[in-house]
Amino acid sequence: HIWELAIVGEPIIVLAPTPDRCSRAVLAIASLIAPLIYSGDYRPYFTIYDPDFAEICKTHNELRGQYMPSTVLGVTNPYFLKALEYWPNVISVGHMGYNSNKCDKESNEGESKNLPGKGKKRTRRLSIESVDRKNLSVR
Repeated sequence: HIWELAIVGEPIIVLAPTPDRCSRAVLAIASLIAPLIYSGDYRPYFTIYDPDFAEICKTHNELRGQYMPSTVLGVTNPYFLKALEYWPNVISVGHMGYNSNKCDKESNEGESKNLPGKGKKRTRRLSIESVDRKNLSVR
């Protein structure tokens, strides 16, 4: 249960095929415990070029995954799985295939319509802002 990891401050790596998807997943994890505020460090999109990369790796290697600080890292590079091999919780979001943008477009909900005169389809995406929250129920 991801919300349990967030509420107790367990370190999490979110591996996703695109920066957009990984950022959304990290922010979703941080907001799962609302109205409580996530008090750990969260990086929606973390790269090996980030100035804190060396420090996080150093801490990780010294602690070998034990008693790590509360951190949620969103990454797209599978290298992090090797560099941070003792990280206790890794969540993979989406397919890491060669054409992840195609996977993103095909997996979105919505209706497809033929555009007049062009013969192409446009997908209407459902965003969280367009959801009627009054009609949501817990199942």
